[in-house]
Amino acid sequence: METTEKIAPVIPEAPETESTRNSMLITIGLIVINVLIFIAMAIAGAGIFESDVQKVIDWGASFAPLIVQGEWWRIFTCIFLHFGIFHLAMNMYALFMAGVYLEPMLGRVRFIVAYTCTGLLSGIVSLWWHRVQGESATTAGAGASGAIFGLYGVFLALLLTNLIPKQLRQTLLQSIGIFIVYNLFYGLKGGVDNAAHIGGLLSGIIIGFVFYLVLKSGDARRSNWMVVGTAAVTLLACWLYLAGSKQDQNIKLANTIEAFIKLEEKAQAAIQPGEPITAATRDSIKMISIPAYTEGIELLNAVRNEELSAAGKTRKALLTEYARLRKDQMNYYLSDAPADTAYITNTEKRATEIIEKLKVLNQ
Repeated sequence: METTEKIAPVIPEAPETESTRNSMLITIGLIVINVLIFIAMAIAGAGIFESDVQKVIDWGASFAPLIVQGEWWRIFTCIFLHFGIFHLAMNMYALFMAGVYLEPMLGRVRFIVAYTCTGLLSGIVSLWWHRVQGESATTAGAGASGAIFGLYGVFLALLLTNLIPKQLRQTLLQSIGIFIVYNLFYGLKGGVDNAAHIGGLLSGIIIGFVFYLVLKSGDARRSNWMVVGTAAVTLLACWLYLAGSKQDQNIKLANTIEAFIKLEEKAQAAIQPGEPITAATRDSIKMISIPAYTEGIELLNAVRNEELSAAGKTRKALLTEYARLRKDQMNYYLSDAPADTAYITNTEKRATEIIEKLKVLNQ
């Protein structure tokens, strides 16, 4: 399973005064929430320096196979989860520096809307990119940096307008530019979700120009409508993508494999290894085991092969072979043919080989 880890600590410096601290309540609140969630996860056994990926998924990380099953809230909760304390520390530092500049400039409502909307959109871009790459079924994502890149995108858009005094623009543009370029290059290394970074940045730039129109006009009523509109468009975009993503065959295969594992457990429960095949055992095989493997084969056949990644095609082929192998074995137990030790040995040997190959593919 691939994990996403976000943001390096190259941030523009900002002045801090009593007035800015008082106008940074949302920023500080977001940092506190992220830290408290991380502490709770650590206490629950998720890890401190390097988090257990499955536990982070259990806490609400972005994971496409679960999202398409209806756990859409993961594209929001993943913004508040982190893969280790260093990941958390870098993101919270970046968030604080963004908040120093932006929250006083935008106001609390627009700031939280920008943070949330760009966080959601960065998650959608990440899901889309991993789907294109055929990695959607094996990639878990978490971290605040998509939203943080969004805030810097908003800031960049405002710096390209006349809203900020001209004498400050060049210095701030240089600092923001260094932050964005460095972190995007840093994101080229493995384990970093650059798709989320770029998605957050681009959506932030768009939202920044929208908010510029609001700030420039000074019309409170117009401001409210544009903020509501920004949130509504973001939610609509997320809904449209998530509704379409249910057709992702790599995700469908991952969910099919989960279903097959349960069917396998059910089928194998009818047989006691090493025990003789009795009349009761044959009844269980006929009523439970063979139908379970038949259902598993039908589920695998329903996954469209032409839309799978190379690894997905291999997984499907191996698991289909395994299911047919086991079904044939069950039919053998029902037959009146004399005991064939060589057949049983070869069947178990091939089944073990397939399982080992699947384990390697899943690493």
